[in-house]
Amino acid sequence: GLMEYLAPFELGTPLAIPTSAGERWCVWQEGVYELYPFQEGDTLGTLNSPQLASAGRRLAQFHRATRNFPSCKGKEWQRYHSPSSLRTAFEVNQAELRKRLSPQELLYLEAQTSLLERDFPDSCYHALPKIVVHGDYHPGNLKFCGEEVCGVFDLDWATLRSEEHTSELQSQF
Repeated sequence: GLMEYLAPFELGTPLAIPTSAGERWCVWQEGVYELYPFQEGDTLGTLNSPQLASAGRRLAQFHRATRNFPSCKGKEWQRYHSPSSLRTAFEVNQAELRKRLSPQELLYLEAQTSLLERDFPDSCYHALPKIVVHGDYHPGNLKFCGEEVCGVFDLDWATLRSEEHTSELQSQF
C-alpha cells in the first residue's frame, strides 16, 4: 500500500507488475513473490558529496510525501538508544569499565546515565509525533542516475516512528 501511495510523488519507488488477477504479488509454493520492472541507475557503496546531498533531499521528499499516509502497519521496533538499554549495557559491562576507566570517569558515566533515564523516559519518547520512516535507508537501497537519486527500494521496514529515530537514520549518511 505504501508503494502505491508513493507512486504519484515520483520518488523512484517502483510498483510491482500486477498479475493477471490484478494483485502486485503472487503466492507460489511456500513463497510470496513480486516482479518489478527494470529501473535504470547505478547502486553505490559509498557516496560523494553531491550524491549524499541528493540522498538527503530524497529522504526529505519521502517524509513529506508520507505525512498524510493513512496507515502504516509496519514492524514494531524497540526504541533505539533508550536510556534503559544504556543502563543495562552499563551494568553488564561493569567489570570491563572498571578496567578501562578511572573511578571519577566511572562515577561521571553513572551520573550521566541516571540523568538520561530521568530526563528521557520511554513515556516521553512514545509521546513524540510519529512519522513514516523508510527503516532501511542506506546507499545499498538507492539507485543513482549520475549524482541524483533515481530509485528508492526495500520498503519492507517502513513503519511509524518517533521523529527522534528519523534524525538518527539521517545521521548514518
